[in-house]
Amino acid sequence: MEVSAVSVNPVDVKVRAGGGFVDKIIGWDASGVVSAVGPDVTLFQPGDAVWYAGSITRSGSYARTQLVHERIVGRKPSSLSHAEAAAMPLTTITAYEALFHKLNLTSESTGTLLVLGAAGGVGSILI
Repeated sequence: MEVSAVSVNPVDVKVRAGGGFVDKIIGWDASGVVSAVGPDVTLFQPGDAVWYAGSITRSGSYARTQLVHERIVGRKPSSLSHAEAAAMPLTTITAYEALFHKLNLTSESTGTLLVLGAAGGVGSILI
């Protein structure tokens, strides 16, 4: 994938501050354009605009190009720029997990949810 935009999340800052990534490129959230696909790829074609949250175990999105498995990639919404799309994956996944995995909310859930820290990335997605 040819990386068009990345975001900087707390994990990026913590990893950089803690060292240990001297031989790897950091960065996990990105948006870009598929530049080539392997023979087993079925979901995407070169030229597709995509976004993803990568893996802390692999070199990251601060590179110009990155090899990414199709299972962690989604089509970038056309209503978002690459910069806007790159800002979404990790915060969105975290908000989703908080609501549906930790709080066990469903579409039938009722009541009031107080979101503290709503000005941050995850909080703004929750709102």
